[in-house]
Amino acid sequence: MIPDFMLDFLTDNELATDIIENENEFVVHLMLPGFRKSEVSIKTKREQLIIKGKRTENDENNYIRKNSYFGEFTKKYVLPDIVDKNSISAKYEYGVLIVNIPKDVEKNKTSEIIIK
Repeated sequence: MIPDFMLDFLTDNELATDIIENENEFVVHLMLPGFRKSEVSIKTKREQLIIKGKRTENDENNYIRKNSYFGEFTKKYVLPDIVDKNSISAKYEYGVLIVNIPKDVEKNKTSEIIIK
């Protein structure tokens, strides 16, 4: 079964995305070649991580072939209950947006329930 977090709600296009889970966090790798950091925004709203971007095309180019993505995109991911939304961080390196989503250790603990 695929965890809900891995199900993104794609609204505009197919941008390659990798999602990694380890003991302490989830890590999202969103491939955005050609985008500037200033053209991308990230926010959380309720249980969602929302990543938006817009890349404008240079109309002066006379393309013979064009596979690059231009335009707007929105990616939405459902965040599981165990994440610490206040500690999410992101960086943009070599055309890849990397979003680190730490797990909240307290929410992930197992508690013993005493039967009375």
